[in-house]
Formats: sequence, C-alpha cells, structure tokens
Amino acid sequence: MLPNLRVPQHIMPLSDDELFELCASNSELVIERNSDGELIIMSPTGGLTGNRSSRLLYELFRWNDDLDAGYVFDSSTGFLLGDKSMLSPDASWIEKSRWEAIPPEKQEKFPPICPDFIIELRSPSDEFKYVQNKMKVWIKNGCRLAWFIDPIEKKAFAFYPDTSVKEYSFLDTLTGDDVLPGFKLSLKKLK
Repeated sequence: MLPNLRVPQHIMPLSDDELFELCASNSELVIERNSDGELIIMSPTGGLTGNRSSRLLYELFRWNDDLDAGYVFDSSTGFLLGDKSMLSPDASWIEKSRWEAIPPEKQEKFPPICPDFIIELRSPSDEFKYVQNKMKVWIKNGCRLAWFIDPIEKKAFAFYPDTSVKEYSFLDTLTGDDVLPGFKLSLKKLK
C-alpha cells in the first residue's frame, strides 16, 4: 500500500465548498484536510480492511436501528470540525437532535459537526502514530467517544474527552459507555 500523500495548504488553499467539489470530482480518492489546511490523500482500502469496516458499520447500524437514537455514517462522510479540519472516520454516529438541528443544505455537503462517536480502523497504509494523533483531533473537536481499532497489532484504544485512553486486546469487547448505551463490539469478530 502507498503511504498517504500530503498537499500543503500554500500549494492548494481550498474553501470548504471547493474541498467538497474536489472530493466529489475524485470519488475514487479518500481526501481529508487537517487544521493547517493541508490535504491528506489516502489510498482506498484493501479487501480485508473493507470487510472489517463493513462489519463495524453493520454492528453500529444494528444498535442504532433498535433505538432510533441518532444517525450512522460511513467512511465516505466528511465532517467539518471546529479547528477547520475535514475528517472522514470509518464509522460514526451523531445523536438525533444534534443532527436534526443542522440545516438540510449543510447536511448535503460536509456537515459542520463533530460526531458524538467515531471509529477509525487502521489499514496497512496507515501509520500508527498518524491515526493515534487523528484520534486526539476528534476528541479535541468534541467527540465524546473515539475508538481506534488496530487489527495489525491486534489492539484497540478508546479515547475519552478527559484525555484518558484505554487499551484493549482482540480478546476484549468494547462498550459504548454512556455515549452509546448498550452498544457492544466483540473485537474477535474483526480477526
């Protein structure tokens, strides 16, 4: 897998609308923007990562479908965060009233909201430190619970707003705590 490509802001400064147009015109690419305006262009995932990502999305959607507590989003959804970054987690969830407070025209593009919950799944092209730092960006921008699942090292990490981090093995089960009451994910399902 190829490493992520970084395009500095001074080479290609883009407004939020221009970034949306760039992403829409290049749907085969995964593009994010960090808080410095730098574009990060990532390769699509391989089959194994895609399968694991589908499993995560299924489990989250199934939990939400039973409660109708909010909205689930896949890895194609980019979110505009308070620090001016635009990130796309592998799976995410937003509490119903928060999502419905966003005007429909803003829901159509990159919504200006930080999800309450996100999952980042490490693929072979991702550097561990890059994803770990990305988790801190999610939390800093208001995410209430962020999971980093690393099938390469067979570990998972839960990040919390108080900056604490809990580490898990692939023998453990992650829980949604008070953010996603009753949600559980057995990491054995991702081997």
